[in-house]
Amino acid sequence: MAAERDLQELDQLIMQFARVATQALREKGFAGLSLTQMQVLKRLCRQNERASDLAAALGVTPAAVTKLIDQLASRGLVARSPSQTDRRSTAVSITAVGKATLEKAVRARSATVRRLLQPLDQEEAEVLARALRLMTETLPETWQKE
Repeated sequence: MAAERDLQELDQLIMQFARVATQALREKGFAGLSLTQMQVLKRLCRQNERASDLAAALGVTPAAVTKLIDQLASRGLVARSPSQTDRRSTAVSITAVGKATLEKAVRARSATVRRLLQPLDQEEAEVLARALRLMTETLPETWQKE
């Protein structure tokens, strides 16, 4: 474990990098999607889901996921339909426009990450990836969202 001074510096560096990364991602686009919206669209690429299942997977309230789905539906990115298995619930699916928008957002995010990591050589990038992987693997499960 690092000394207190090193921890403070590391905290400042992480915060600075997070600010720069967030700004770079905003500038690059993301096709107007938030990270949570991207997460929902990625899940829906795998399978249609009920809103309640999305809420549980994201760790948010049903009301919050309803608002999120409303936002995505108003842009034509997702569609609602009656559930095939439960007449009381609604299934949410990604539309063709949603898939195209997600692909654009993923490309924008990848380009931004490449740009942010550009100062690192291959070995430094591998060391960073190993360190982040180790840190992520030891996080409490509730912090490890997709």
